[in-house]
Amino acid sequence: EVRRAARYLTAVEDALADPTELLEGAEAASAAPAIAVLREWAGAMGVEYGGKAKRALAKGQKGAGSKDWKAVVSAVKKARKKAERGDEDGAIADVMATLGTRSGALVDELRDLLEEEGAAALELAESIPARWLARYGFGW
Repeated sequence: EVRRAARYLTAVEDALADPTELLEGAEAASAAPAIAVLREWAGAMGVEYGGKAKRALAKGQKGAGSKDWKAVVSAVKKARKKAERGDEDGAIADVMATLGTRSGALVDELRDLLEEEGAAALELAESIPARWLARYGFGW
């Protein structure tokens, strides 16, 4: 367990030291919202970016997939209310309709999660950028 935790920490520290590869990967996958998570985690670990890195991260956070993901999160929030009123099938259908008009790795992951987990996936949706970052950015 300790070795695994040390590997995880090393992966995070390496990615935080030079986020260039993560920025490129997020852009290629249309997973820009994961960059916001990276910035949040960097702050929690006391990592501060300046100059070019700070600008690149700010730009990357608004890159490919950010508008699509924002629309998806909005649809998910509405769908949760619908599911709470007892219409889980309708809630899933609404989100799937939104996903059908959007693209990117995060959108694809939510679509897969909804197909596997049903309405329970609505509670996990907003964690998808962090999950993507951990899996593809840090290799967890």
